[in-house]
Amino acid sequence: MIRPLTSIILTALLLSIGLACSQSPDSQDTRAPQPRQTELSAQPAIQPDLFLPLVGQYEGTLTSTDGSLVQKVTMTLISTQRRSDDVEIPTLSGSVNIVFSDTNASDIIPIAEFSNAGFIPATGVLQLSGTMNTRTLVGAILNTFDGTFSDDVIRGRLSNSTRGDLGQLEVRKINSAAN
Repeated sequence: MIRPLTSIILTALLLSIGLACSQSPDSQDTRAPQPRQTELSAQPAIQPDLFLPLVGQYEGTLTSTDGSLVQKVTMTLISTQRRSDDVEIPTLSGSVNIVFSDTNASDIIPIAEFSNAGFIPATGVLQLSGTMNTRTLVGAILNTFDGTFSDDVIRGRLSNSTRGDLGQLEVRKINSAAN
């Protein structure tokens, strides 16, 4: 009597394991919960013109952290798109260059390149990040800028992965069309 009961329990157990393993991964029980339509519609829409006020060419200074060195710099910001989950997301790309000659505007050296941006128009908070390939043994240098944008002026801290805090960047827009 014990043997048939054990056999029935074992058979039932194997059947339940087999049924559990044979369920489709798309079944309601195993699928990750999907957001409801109301949650999706509550997300803010992508604003393609969010960065438009920032686009342009800028001139100004980069002051070292101790204030001992002030260098003339240019900054260029252009509106670009990056791809995320098959959606085009607007962002900014650009560069910061040290100017060596007042008579020759092409006498520059790039010190930072950006490919991603975060901007909150209500507060003017601006964050830029990117990677600059040096084509040397140093390799890629990570660049960051944390600051603000107000009245066509960008102010904040510029830093990179090799030198740390480069100093206070302050530039004023001279041209709204970035070439």
